[in-house]
Amino acid sequence: MQNLPDKKISILLVEDHHVTMEGLRSWIERNPDLQLVGTASTAALAIQLARSSKPMITLLDLHLPDNMDVPTAIKELKSTGTKVVIFSAEDRKYFVDMALKCGAAGFISKSETYGTISKVLREVCFSEGRFLSANLTASSRQHVTDTEKELLAMLARGMKYDDIDNVMLT
Repeated sequence: MQNLPDKKISILLVEDHHVTMEGLRSWIERNPDLQLVGTASTAALAIQLARSSKPMITLLDLHLPDNMDVPTAIKELKSTGTKVVIFSAEDRKYFVDMALKCGAAGFISKSETYGTISKVLREVCFSEGRFLSANLTASSRQHVTDTEKELLAMLARGMKYDDIDNVMLT
């Protein structure tokens, strides 16, 4: 790994699940080169905190209870000078692509290890690179299941949702 500046990485943590929030908070506080500058459970509060605390990185859950659309949240957060890294269990290509197109510096799967998260935070903070979890780039994500193919065929034939429900449930 390259030599990185001798400066703590300030992090704003945005997560609405208490156990995940506490686990990340505890992990960040145990890392001498990381500094937690705030936590939020909504995008609106995150934007407010980012304006006042000026974190280097905002670790942002994708689905939050205030339902602010992701492009707006990323744009507003980036306007404060922070780099936004999405931290989510969401693995659908649409959401990953949207977040990256809106300017997220990375997309970390919640299945990653703390070691990988540390590496990503350091790389994103001190470079212009982007990061995408390996499981989100796998070609298997492009695969359509037999059930999905069957459902698409029924929709293409013009079947109504109630009729599809009846067929799929039997």
